[in-house]
Amino acid sequence: MATDPFPVVLVIDDDPDIRALIEDLLSPDEYRVVSAEHGAAALRLIAREQPDVILLDVNMPIMDGPAFIRAYRETAPPHAPIICMTAGHNAAQRSREIGADTHLGKPFEVPDLYDAIARSVPRAA
Repeated sequence: MATDPFPVVLVIDDDPDIRALIEDLLSPDEYRVVSAEHGAAALRLIAREQPDVILLDVNMPIMDGPAFIRAYRETAPPHAPIICMTAGHNAAQRSREIGADTHLGKPFEVPDLYDAIARSVPRAA
């Protein structure tokens, strides 16, 4: 989707520590990370730059995860896969209910983060 040489990962989370952690974990020679503190800010960002995958928190002020997904799906395609980041034993079910493509439980293990992104953004051989 993006014209960037590396897949663009959009992180939408109201916790600045989570945004910084993910940016630090994802190698700049493999991914380019952009972030937003809530869904409304993410929609403004997407209007300028198309991500390849979206990591989305569910509970945020201003525009939460479910509201973001509804608004994002109404925008013109293409649409990036959405990985819902949420805590709780029913994370998979909650992610499906709100329309995410897959989920990543919080707190997450670093290999799980890499796996979720790799499954959502296939690499060219």
